Formats: sequence, structure tokens, C-alpha cells
Amino acid sequence: MASFEAHRNLATALGDDGAEAVAGYVEESTRELATRADLAELRADFAELRADFSEFRGDMYRALWIHGGAIVMIMTAVVGAAVALASIFA
Repeated sequence: MASFEAHRNLATALGDDGAEAVAGYVEESTRELATRADLAELRADFAELRADFSEFRGDMYRALWIHGGAIVMIMTAVVGAAVALASIFA
């Protein structure tokens, strides 16, 4: 806030034209700070989304391994049953 006070004091010393120029500068600086804050917020949101996606991807890999294991077990049981039936009827 000290910077704002310094700009206000300078604007008062410069008169009406100087006051308008400094007010425009302060307004532009404030807008730039708001833009930077918005960008920082977007970066934080993006980091959160990346973390969520990473967690989701980990869950998907885990599910793939579980389902892959189940498929291998089922195929083993089917092949084992077929071999057992073939040996019985052979």
C-alpha cells in the first residue's frame, strides 16, 4: 500500500493532468496484478488437475492388471478343463 500512497502523493503534486496519468498507471498496474493472480490460480488448478489425472491413470493401470490377471486365470481354467476333458475321453 505504500506504493499506492506514493503514487497518490505524486499525483497530487503534479496536478490534474499528472493525477490522470498516475491514476491510469495505477489502474493498469492493478489490472496486471489481477491478471497475474488469475494466472497463478489457473496454474494451481492445472497442477491439481494433473495430480487428479495422475491418480486416475494409476487407478486405470491397477484395474488393467487386475482384469488382465483375471483373464489369464480364466483362460488357464478353460485350457486346463479342456485338457482334462481331452485326457478323459482320449
